[in-house]
Amino acid sequence: MKQSENITELLSAIMDVQKEIPTMPKNAKAFNYRYTDLDTITSVLKPILARHEVSYMQFVGMNEQGQNTLTTRVFNRKGEYIEETTVLPKIESAKTNNAQTLGMAITYMRRYALCAMFGITSDEDVDANTVMPTQSANIPQNVQTVQNAMGGQVQTQNLGQEIKTLLESKDGNGMLIFTETDKARYREECKTKGLTVVLEDVKKELANRLR
Repeated sequence: MKQSENITELLSAIMDVQKEIPTMPKNAKAFNYRYTDLDTITSVLKPILARHEVSYMQFVGMNEQGQNTLTTRVFNRKGEYIEETTVLPKIESAKTNNAQTLGMAITYMRRYALCAMFGITSDEDVDANTVMPTQSANIPQNVQTVQNAMGGQVQTQNLGQEIKTLLESKDGNGMLIFTETDKARYREECKTKGLTVVLEDVKKELANRLR
């Protein structure tokens, strides 16, 4: 996170803002998961921010790796600010073009970033159903095992366990195929896109990386 040299007054104002933020309705649904949409979050948040002379801006950019990013900056009249930049998730859909899927990713990350900045709970607490188990599992150790897993031969108790197993896959040299950043992104997508969709996305990405 980046910040100005002094953020004392800004942090104090953010504390006051958080005291006024109400519990927001989970008025949108993605598969079997409910959440608060971006319009609701911004319509509730902006008047509260204005009362405390705090504002924010969000803009899209690109990092050195060529990945699309979203930067969220929260600031006050004195120029104090805090800022965070996040890589946009990749969304693939046969029903939408590249511009539309980019827009979907931007909307998702704008909502996620605002909630993180102001401590807003916008998602249902469904960890018991969607969190990926932490217990040990039979992890694929080579390409052949991974291909078998992709063919549906991995028997797991639930979709979350199967996703976790695939994300821990290794190539023929014993190297992990997915990074920790990849894993974190897929965990977040489980909440918005659903386990079934994420599982298929992981399988497709795994196949691409094994080529």
